[in-house]
Amino acid sequence: MEQTQIEAVQTIINQVVQTVAIIAPFAALGTSGIVEFLKKAGLPSKFAGLAAYVFGFGISIVMMGLIQGTYFSALSILIGVIVAFGTPGIYSGIKALAPKKEVVV
Repeated sequence: MEQTQIEAVQTIINQVVQTVAIIAPFAALGTSGIVEFLKKAGLPSKFAGLAAYVFGFGISIVMMGLIQGTYFSALSILIGVIVAFGTPGIYSGIKALAPKKEVVV
């Protein structure tokens, strides 16, 4: 590879890493709140992971559109997929760390 091609690839990688670092926490928090709302509204628990993936992808695409100005560029879709794969794990981690409510009978 030529030096300019290597620099271009490094620039893209840096942009992806920085953008994921900015978007991922917001997408994860938004996703966990939306999924909990959907579960209380009647969504079966077995679909919570899928819902977390879908909303993680959607939130990250919208945030990329707000940051970049284009919603469906190749970079925004790539970052959407990267963030979406992380949101179900973050959702389950938040759920596991949340304090348990005791039921008093």
